Amino acid sequence: MKRNVLLFAAVLTVLLLSACGEDEKKADSKPAAAENKESSEKETVEVTDKAKGAPEDQGDAKVWFKGEAERIGKKISVKGKTNLQPDSRLTYYIDSIEGSIVGGTNVAQVQNNGSFQLDAEIPKEYDGLSILTMKFEPATDNAPIIEHYGKNGEKLEGSFVRLSEDSGTPNNQAILKLDIPQEGGKTTVEIEEPAWQKPEDYGDVNIRIDDPKITKDERYIYIEGTSNFLEGTHIEAKAEIPGYVTSGFKGVTEVNPDGSYRIIFENPANDKRIKNLKDYEIFIRMYPDANFWNSIKTTYGEKGQKFKGNYIKEQYEGSYYLEKKLNVSE
Repeated sequence: MKRNVLLFAAVLTVLLLSACGEDEKKADSKPAAAENKESSEKETVEVTDKAKGAPEDQGDAKVWFKGEAERIGKKISVKGKTNLQPDSRLTYYIDSIEGSIVGGTNVAQVQNNGSFQLDAEIPKEYDGLSILTMKFEPATDNAPIIEHYGKNGEKLEGSFVRLSEDSGTPNNQAILKLDIPQEGGKTTVEIEEPAWQKPEDYGDVNIRIDDPKITKDERYIYIEGTSNFLEGTHIEAKAEIPGYVTSGFKGVTEVNPDGSYRIIFENPANDKRIKNLKDYEIFIRMYPDANFWNSIKTTYGEKGQKFKGNYIKEQYEGSYYLEKKLNVSE
């Protein structure tokens, strides 16, 4: 009997130990399952070197600008976005059709998200059409920007990019120009990307100056034309009225990258000194001595001696200029 009791006690002990082991295994398995579930719910974190809201193509060679200019009274504010590198320096200034506005050049910087803002004010004495010019010139920026876009902006691309040789060395700049009317208390002007169409005979010395489109309002004459002139060529348009000295009715511009141009000057019909204006002439002219870029001098000759075509006029012996006459009827 005693022997049976001892045997029963031993079996009972084994069963109890086995049950405890199973409970421990279940207890150990619960945290593991919870840990696996927690691990499966983790989210992937997006890693980028661009600021929140920055353009996907920030820093690309092909530069763009978007946004608008708003004029309220005499104050102009341009708010926009660009894919230029953050901290790129933007210089800007305002000119008037009636003459240059004294006030110097202002500076703004591109923010980390690609935004920029320009603020300017038109002097009280100017009430006509104003032109705001914004320029990005890598050659004058800080070292990281120069390294990114090239010492002379040679890596810049796109429709906003313009050539300049004002410093004597060819360099590329990204330029934005906006016409800001002053009629009414408020004006909004959208930034639009230029669409250049370079002709096959671009830069040919056999000069082509097509008949331009001429429009007018009470204040200005607007001339929009095409040619095969080189980019940056200085040309002028001047109204000449029989019996009057008309030096004030004149505009000057630089030719666009595709040979096109736009010239604006004051409408002579708005001048009270001129009576009974009916017919007059507008002359489009190009004087070699008004052009200082080496590329233009080399192509056309310092005295225009390489010119060919129907518009050549002799300025003095051995020196030539170009002239196209347009007849205008009021």
